Amino acid sequence: MRNTTTRAGVALLIAGGVSWAASAAADTVTAAGPRAVTLSAEAYGLHPGGAVDVKVRSDNPNPVPVTITRFDNIEITSSNEGCGPQNITFEATPLTAPTGHDEQTLANAVTMIAGADDACQGNVFTISMTVKA
Repeated sequence: MRNTTTRAGVALLIAGGVSWAASAAADTVTAAGPRAVTLSAEAYGLHPGGAVDVKVRSDNPNPVPVTITRFDNIEITSSNEGCGPQNITFEATPLTAPTGHDEQTLANAVTMIAGADDACQGNVFTISMTVKA
């Protein structure tokens, strides 16, 4: 069984407040407004106190790129129910999701806390969120 936690309005550091912002430059979105952008990533190879790069996949159905500076509704799932998602932090720098599908690498974006349980080593953490205007 997987251990899943959804943190609405909880930080990428899993502890502070977050939100997001989108910019569409001079282009317009539709009369219905911008559509949600989905982001996802997997972190693996972590050990207590260690950090890893992650590839963040984006799906942006809008006709213009969306710059995401802060995030809400982060869901973190651990591959081992003995290791809760509170044992990792996710620190992302702002990123721009181009129109369509994309993948970007964020350096040292996921860290396992130094005091994490032994059960956390070698887990895969799936991180997902949807940002919406």
